[in-house]
Amino acid sequence: MPEGKSSRTLPAITRLNLSVFSGQQRGASRLVLVACLAGASLACSVKDQAKCDEALATTRQALKAGQTDLMAQWRDRAWKYCEDPAASQGLDKEIVDTQAAELAKKQAEAAEKQKLTQLGQTFASWVGQHRAAPDKASAAPQCPEVEKGKKEEERFCTATRKAGPYDFSVRYWQAEPPAARFTLKPGAVMECSHFGPTSEVRAFNIPAASGGPTAKRTVCQFTGGTLNGMQLVLTNAVNADVHIFSTEYLAKDAGMKPYIGG
Repeated sequence: MPEGKSSRTLPAITRLNLSVFSGQQRGASRLVLVACLAGASLACSVKDQAKCDEALATTRQALKAGQTDLMAQWRDRAWKYCEDPAASQGLDKEIVDTQAAELAKKQAEAAEKQKLTQLGQTFASWVGQHRAAPDKASAAPQCPEVEKGKKEEERFCTATRKAGPYDFSVRYWQAEPPAARFTLKPGAVMECSHFGPTSEVRAFNIPAASGGPTAKRTVCQFTGGTLNGMQLVLTNAVNADVHIFSTEYLAKDAGMKPYIGG
């Protein structure tokens, strides 16, 4: 730990205060040099390479761990004990560059979260508008030929809508349209909370299609809003589909229950 309490605390180091502070350090270095030339041995002995190396290493460790206060203390210590100004100045550059990169990362993550939340809300709104009548979700729904021996409406039909770069689609039982499953391929990993108020029903791992690590699949229940009572299933994989479906749909699609782990 640093010897004594630092006279300079830097809770949030920026390019500006580092520049000012570095100027102060250079001024202090000049004073030390004058003292050395005058024969003041105590002033000359403040530099210590071992303590310099320790301060540099500990500052970097604290920076990596996000311990800002500790980092500032050891950064002060590096300026105190390092004889070569380039070492301390290089350390300051590492601090500024690292903090700038961390800020950019946080901003990118916040922007991505906002984007996915907006996408989830847009999709959920579309589902809510058509959950009772999915056959109206498209002007031209597609229905396959009726299987021999079955009534005309005993079949699944599909309807699709384009929403920017995304395809919103629904698969429904023609004789009972509320038996529907709405699908989105977001091209990113999403969470149930992106789509509205939900509670988790179950989560389990599934084998990856490529034979690699398993992926987590989560089933959630909507607990309010226009989708109340419907369920949502999504998989922690970039190219996975997101499905919102009704309880009536489970009774019609025999493959859906295994898919959701039910």
